[in-house]
Amino acid sequence: MSDLYDVDVLEWPEHQARLLRQGVVGEVGNEAPDWANIIKHVKSVGRSELHTVESLWTLAFLHDLKAEAWPLFLIGLPESMDGQPLLPVSV
Repeated sequence: MSDLYDVDVLEWPEHQARLLRQGVVGEVGNEAPDWANIIKHVKSVGRSELHTVESLWTLAFLHDLKAEAWPLFLIGLPESMDGQPLLPVSV
């Protein structure tokens, strides 16, 4: 069943979960869980989640820096009803 790890990315975790549930309940199965790839998969998912959090944190930090550093008149202010800027713009 180790071949399934390389062939079907969706079926492999489902199959391994079934094997692990059988082991927890005490059912005897014909097949042992694919421990080497389970360990590899769990580590990979953990690294992926950590990378995602780091990436989103960096993006949020950069947006915050931009919001603090750029004056409002560079972004553009909404205009009043008569088409005049709400605040005077000096360049």
